Amino acid sequence: MKREKAIKELKIERPRRAVVSEKEALKRMKDFSKRKEQFLATANNRLARESAKLDKEQSGSRPVLVLSQNVFNERSGTVIAVALTSQRPGAGFPLTLELADKSLPKKSWVKISQIRTLSLQRLGKKLGKASAEELEHIIEGLNEIIGA
Repeated sequence: MKREKAIKELKIERPRRAVVSEKEALKRMKDFSKRKEQFLATANNRLARESAKLDKEQSGSRPVLVLSQNVFNERSGTVIAVALTSQRPGAGFPLTLELADKSLPKKSWVKISQIRTLSLQRLGKKLGKASAEELEHIIEGLNEIIGA
């Protein structure tokens, strides 16, 4: 009873936003640009095996675009990816983006809103690579979806 009351009375407050100098803000922006360039250099298309089908999910293997950097992938044993589809989507940008990579077996679209964390063990062969411009659009779409 006491614990329930304590939980009800618990107030969560957001931390105050950090105030940084103009010099520090510029430094952070440069650091972010470097990380962004590294990110753009590592994204690639892979085939991933997924477990049991749930609700509207596709069962079996499906292609994904790996977004996370190799350092993260190796240390965590997982990748962060977005789903690909060969079915022409009804929704346009920011929910989907057509890929121009001709090495893919079929014309493909990125389903930007379908973000997944997958084990490295689920990854199959490399299918292709997204261009830097396409990755910029994908990140832009993610930012629009999450309201950043």
